[in-house]
Amino acid sequence: MLGTGSPIACLDHSFERNRSNVTAQYSIDNDKVVVINSGVKQQWDSAEGKADVIDDDR
Repeated sequence: MLGTGSPIACLDHSFERNRSNVTAQYSIDNDKVVVINSGVKQQWDSAEGKADVIDDDR
C-alpha cells in the first residue's frame, strides 16, 4: 500500500504510545520505501524511516 493509513489495531510501538491521530504515510524514493509516522502527543510530531528493497530470487 502506498499513501496514508490509520491503524485499526497495532502492536505497542514506542512512537505511537500515548499519541492520538496516528498515521503512517508510505512512499517510494528511488529504490527505497519511505515511511513517515505522525501523531499528536502534546504537539504534532513525526518520525521518518527508510528501508531498502531487496530483490529476493529464492
